[in-house]
This record gives sequence, structure tokens and C-alpha cells, in this order.
Amino acid sequence: MSSVPTKQIKSKINRIVFTIIVLSISVVTYLRFFASSHSEMTSMVDALSSQSVMIHKMVKDANVKYQLLEQMQTSENPDLKSLILERTRSLEQGRISFDQSLRQMMSGVVLTPQGSIDVNRVVSKNQLLINHIWELWTQASSDMIYLSMQTELTEDFQTTLFEVNFENYELALALDELSDTIRTEKKNSLLLFEMIAGVSFISIVIYLLLNLRKFYVYVIEPINAVYISLKQRGLLRNNETIMNKDEVDDLLGSFQAGFSRLDKVLDLINQLNRNVSFEENLIYIFDNFKPLIPFEHLGIAILTDNDEMLELRYALSDKNLDNLPSKMIGLRQAIDQTTLNSVVKSKKVRVIHDLIEHTSGRPMSPYNQLLLQSGIRSSIALPLVANELPIGIIFFSNTVPHSYTQEHIDFLTTLADSISLSFYQKIYVDDVLFSGIRAIAKLAEARDSDTGDHLNRMKKYSRFIAEKLFELDEYKGYITPGYIRDLESFAPIHDIGKVGISDELLLFKGRYSDEQREDMKKHVEFGSAVLHEAAFSMAIHGKKQLFDMPIHIVTYHHEKWDGSGYPKGLKGEEIPLSARIVSVADVLDALLSKRVYKDAIPFEETIKILVNLSGKEFDPKIIDIIIQNQEELLTLYQHLMKMENST
Repeated sequence: MSSVPTKQIKSKINRIVFTIIVLSISVVTYLRFFASSHSEMTSMVDALSSQSVMIHKMVKDANVKYQLLEQMQTSENPDLKSLILERTRSLEQGRISFDQSLRQMMSGVVLTPQGSIDVNRVVSKNQLLINHIWELWTQASSDMIYLSMQTELTEDFQTTLFEVNFENYELALALDELSDTIRTEKKNSLLLFEMIAGVSFISIVIYLLLNLRKFYVYVIEPINAVYISLKQRGLLRNNETIMNKDEVDDLLGSFQAGFSRLDKVLDLINQLNRNVSFEENLIYIFDNFKPLIPFEHLGIAILTDNDEMLELRYALSDKNLDNLPSKMIGLRQAIDQTTLNSVVKSKKVRVIHDLIEHTSGRPMSPYNQLLLQSGIRSSIALPLVANELPIGIIFFSNTVPHSYTQEHIDFLTTLADSISLSFYQKIYVDDVLFSGIRAIAKLAEARDSDTGDHLNRMKKYSRFIAEKLFELDEYKGYITPGYIRDLESFAPIHDIGKVGISDELLLFKGRYSDEQREDMKKHVEFGSAVLHEAAFSMAIHGKKQLFDMPIHIVTYHHEKWDGSGYPKGLKGEEIPLSARIVSVADVLDALLSKRVYKDAIPFEETIKILVNLSGKEFDPKIIDIIIQNQEELLTLYQHLMKMENST
């Protein structure tokens, strides 16, 4: 070893170490600041997510109370009063919880399972938006108090319920906007951190490279001398090594795999923080995560009907699986009739290593039947949970048995919260949107006592027609289970524009004059304008496509196949398919229903009337479907009549 004076060695070592320590302290100090700021923003986003859950539940309670009050007008069921009281209590508890949560947030504090977190910095930076949220909540809270106090169904109750639906919809969008703002700040903060960390790392590397010779002479050689001295004195065994080459390679491989997974997780979080649709996030997962987890099919099912049903809402598959998503989206099954009930209740991952073995000796569900027919052999089901409540399940499936290990389970569990939040925001906004639109439609129909259960019947007829068209090859790829579900959801709003028609005209019982007929036609303009305005507003949030089908239905359901309809005189296939289906379903129910000015027309005669209008008012293919399936349609009609007469 070179002879170097001890003082010079110490001086050089101290200088090198001091420089590295200063750089390290700077990085650590910023790390602590970043961690504190990141924790504050994360806690704020989590609190906003919890508030969104509360709003969703309050809207649901208010709408269910309306339905129960409506049932109480025609039913003597003794359980209805207790159910109404239960919903009223739930609505009021939700209102109080949300109010407390929002007040705490405005004071700069959010509560977490780990205790209270100071979020003053985030609140002060977003004060204007938080004040806007408070203004929206003040009005919504007042209206919900009114709904809680009511024990009878009145016109004021219906009007207030409509206002509550849209107030909470606006409130949800405001909370979503605040969450997006904070997530953007988090993203920018993370980018700044990555930049500073990168610059610091590069600075240390450059410094070490510039001082590599000095570092070797003044640090490595002295340490090596000490090592040799200890070994010569027998203080170290001759065969003692820290790691051999293979062990080092394995360790480096593990680090590389771990960092790859971490990069994917961070990329996904950044993707979820962008203002894009949930469908885009799902496609991102499908396209980018196959190197980390083996799958050829990805599906998401949502809990519906008070968590009693499981409905597959989203699915993506490799091309070799024979268009599996179009066959599966929209499938529904009672949760207690599936083995997934345990996944929902336990909130734990379930792995099926061999689907053939798993289904052997059990009733075959349509879902598993389609999976097996497509060649799927193994699957992993991950519960999606928001605010500690299960909201659905995400599935990863593969054609190779025994594809999934504990490593895959751990990796997916890491992603669960991020996916759950994005998914919940999607279904929450959709549910509030649908509730608000349907509330307007219900309000319009409530003004006309002759319509009765018209909305419910015509949406069932619409679904029936769409399901039969779905079986035809020419509609493959256009009509999907998701399309059928949306059609059933939006069919009842076809006459939403009637809210703009005067009672004098809407309730008129005689034959319309030409002037009255033209005024009544304006309900299409009113409804179309409302939905176009809503679509424009939702375009800001990347959800404009939600309104494509309802706009088609509301605007074009009075168009006729021969071009003699209104408002645009479209003809044939120029008329959107959804509007053509709803048009037939609407007239079908009108003919079969009793009104003040007419008796119900018998089923057989109704079919003859529709046949006579085929090619004139209605799409001939739709009428052909009705003719070919009229016995099944008759059974549906009789079932609906039986259900109404029993209430």
C-alpha cells in the first residue's frame, strides 16, 4: 500500500465523507418534507373518497324512501312503515356524518384510523373550491332534512327529491374536482421529488467519479489493510465470505423485479390520478401488467340490488378467447348462489388453481360455463373495497392451470385500493347521474295519473326486444350485454321533456288541435336540450359518452321508419337503433294499457296493429322479432300485470 501520512488520510477521508453526508442530509430533509406533504394530500384524498361514499348512500336512502312511500299508497304491507323509518334514520345519520366530516376538513383536520391529520396546507391552497363545496352542501343538507321529516308522498317531496339528486350530483362533481386537483399536486410533487433525488444521486456519482482515485487510496486501501490485518491475526476465518456470485446475481434479480413492480404500481397510480375514464384505466392495466401477472381475461363485477346481486360490468380478453367480453358483460347472479360470497364477506383474495376441478360436482353458473368454453383454467378474484365496504370484484383469469402464486396475490393486493377508488368514482358518478335523470322522468310521469307503471313496463319491453336482436348475427358487436343494460336504464326517460309541458296541455283528455299537437311535440326539444347541456357539462370530466344513448332515445323516439316522424324526419336506419327499439316498446305498452280515454287493447289485436305499422312507423326487423317471439312476450306481459295487481 502507498505510504501516506496519517493526517492527510484523515483529512481526505473527512472531506469525502463530509461531502457525502451533506448531500445525504439534504436528500433526507427533503424526503421528510415530501413524506409529510404526501401523507397530508393522501389523507385529504381518502377523506374526500369517504365523503363521496356518504353522499352516494344518502342519495340511495332518499330514493329508496321515495319508492317505499310510493308503495305505501297502494299496499297495506305492515313492514313498510318500519322500512321507511329505517331509511329515514340512515339518511339522517349519513347527513350528520357528512356534515361533521366536512366541518372538520374546513378546520384543517381529517380523521384517519391512525388519528387526526393536519391538512391546513392543502385546505388553504384549495379554499375557493372547498367554500364552493360547503355552499352546495348547505342547500343539499337543508333539502335532506326536509325529506327526513316527511312521512307521506307529496308533490313537494317529489320536487325536493329531484333537487336532492342533482344537488348531490353537483356536490359529487365538486368533490371529484377537488380530489383531481390534489392528485395533480401529488403527481407534481412526486415528479419534483424524483427530479431532486435524481439530481442528488447524479451529483454524488459525479463527485465519486471525480474523486475515485483519491477514494481508492484514502478509503478502500486503508479498509483493505485493516481486513488483511484482521485475517492474519486469525480474527476472520479463511473461508468466510459474505455472498457468492450466484447469490449476488439472485439478489440483484430480486431487486430488479421488485423495482419493476414498484414502477408499474407508481405508473398505475399516476394513470389513476389523470382525469380519464375508468375504462381507460382498465385498458391500461390490461395492456401493461401482463409481464407481472399472467392473465388473458380481465373482468370487473359490481354489487347491485342492495348487495344481493353480482353483475359483470367490464371485461377485456385476448383475441384468442373468442370475443369473451361481449358474451359476459351484463351477466347477473345472486351473490349467495356463487362461491364469491365468501370473497365479498371476508374481503380476501380467492385463487382457483383449476377451474375444471373447482366446478366439478357443483351447479354450473353461466359465468363459469363461458370461462370454461373459452379455455380459461385458473383465476384470481380480488375484492374491491371503498370506505371499508365491498363494492365489487376484479378477476384475472388465464388458460393455464395453477398460474397464480402468493407473489401474484401480494402484488394485486398492493393495487387493490387504487383500483377500488377509481372504480367506485366511476359507478358512483353513473349512479347519481342515472338517479337524477330518472327522478326528472318520474316527476314528469307523476303529473299524468293515467300512465301508472308505464315506465317500468316499457323498459322491460325494450330490454326484451334488445335481447332478441342480440341473438341475431347482424347485430353482433353492436348490441352487447352492456348496451342492453344501458337501454333498459335509459328507456324510461324517453319523455323527460314533458317536464316543460304545461299541465293544461299534458292532462288534456280530448283530441289535440293542430296547435296543441305542435306544442306537445316540443317536449322532444326540451328533453334533448336538457341532456345536451348535461353532456356538455360532463365533457369537462371526461364522461360525455354517458349521454350518447339517452340523447338518441329522447331526441329520436318519435321518428318513423318511413320518414314521416319528428323532429328531423329521419328514415330507416338513419334513426338510432336505441330510439327505434324504445319507440316500439312505448307504443306496445300504450296499446296494452287502459287509459281514461280508452280501454286496454287485447294482446293479439295489439300485435296485429304493430304488424300493420311495420315499415311505416316501425323498423320491420323489430316487428319480425316480436312476431317470432310473441308467446314469450305474452308471458312477460302477463307477469308484469300480475306483479302490478299484487301490489
